Amino acid sequence: MTVQLWNQVLDVLSLSIRWHGQSVSEAWDLWRAASSDSKIHCLPLLVCWSIWLTRNGIIFRGKLARWPFITAKIITAYHELPDEDHTPTNQVVTPETIDITIPWTYFDGATQAHGCGGGILFHLSEHHHFKIQMGLGVGTNKFAEMISLRHILHFSLVHSCNHL
Repeated sequence: MTVQLWNQVLDVLSLSIRWHGQSVSEAWDLWRAASSDSKIHCLPLLVCWSIWLTRNGIIFRGKLARWPFITAKIITAYHELPDEDHTPTNQVVTPETIDITIPWTYFDGATQAHGCGGGILFHLSEHHHFKIQMGLGVGTNKFAEMISLRHILHFSLVHSCNHL
């Protein structure tokens, strides 16, 4: 089914390159070498992301989607990408590069055999920060991370933190 979707997207976009190779790594390298266009380089990721979102819709909302709808979403996302080639810049964040005048936060969630939990570090100023640990009972890793993020957003609203 994925190959069918992939070929359908390539045909609608009128792209003559195809996905080939004996392994994912080889196919990815051949795809990247086929064109220097950054939009085309993003296309396999758009396909994977659209399939993932459709999968989540089926699992969590019972929402079925047909291939033409998924194809249309991929093509729309492809056309929304900027045409010019943007070279990403790698920025390494270190404690010295963090602007301590702007509040920042770090969070994580994890699952183990006995349950899941989350942790949050909320830094409002040089002398004002919060550390939060929470046990969340039974759940998945994604659940623990999303609950931690939810607490950050709630905490930000309560403390009128407009920039984070």
